[in-house]
Amino acid sequence: MDDEMPLKREDLRKRAEEKAAELAAEGMELRPVTVSGRTLAKRFWGKEWMKSLSACEVYGMRLAPGRTYLRYGCVLDLKTVPGRIDALVMGEHLYEVCIQASPRMKRRLPGCAHDAPGRLVPGLIC
Repeated sequence: MDDEMPLKREDLRKRAEEKAAELAAEGMELRPVTVSGRTLAKRFWGKEWMKSLSACEVYGMRLAPGRTYLRYGCVLDLKTVPGRIDALVMGEHLYEVCIQASPRMKRRLPGCAHDAPGRLVPGLIC
């Protein structure tokens, strides 16, 4: 493979399929991610996550390859737990990706539940 030329769509898909088959044969349970069309996120929280990631991007050079890999079926596995997302992505080689975020702290005010039961206060849990 020439280091100057990026992999073509068909090559990316083929490598991803081959690697997924190899990992499955080793007994690994994979949860691949697929998308159709231009929309990467369907639900509100997914769309907000994409907006937040885009806002943190420097010079627009980090998310573009990830979107390409997602569209071409190269996200072989995606697991989420509170505060953490782990993925296996097959590009030129197998990437292990981990995104961690601190869960939002819940603040309480004394007497809040008594004074305003069921009402939402920005940043507060009543």
